[in-house]
Amino acid sequence: MSEGAPTLEPEHLPPTNPFATLTRPAPPSTSTPSSTSTGRRAAEAEGEALRAALAETPGNLTAAARVLGVARSTLYRMMLRHGLSPDEP
Repeated sequence: MSEGAPTLEPEHLPPTNPFATLTRPAPPSTSTPSSTSTGRRAAEAEGEALRAALAETPGNLTAAARVLGVARSTLYRMMLRHGLSPDEP
């Protein structure tokens, strides 16, 4: 492609696959929490943060979204997930 540049030939390549030494990640051990319990804790933490932001900014959903660092549309989805009405947090 470039005039005068050296050409890569097969003898320039390593004799074996350099990726052959990579190993697959170990399967999760039984001592780690399951994804279900981790997801549940994350949902609980999200709900707590949501309720705190709504309490801090009563009636102002734009400010609550700002406190949480999310878009207002995301705030609405979070409220629906946690059974909160956008009309009455």
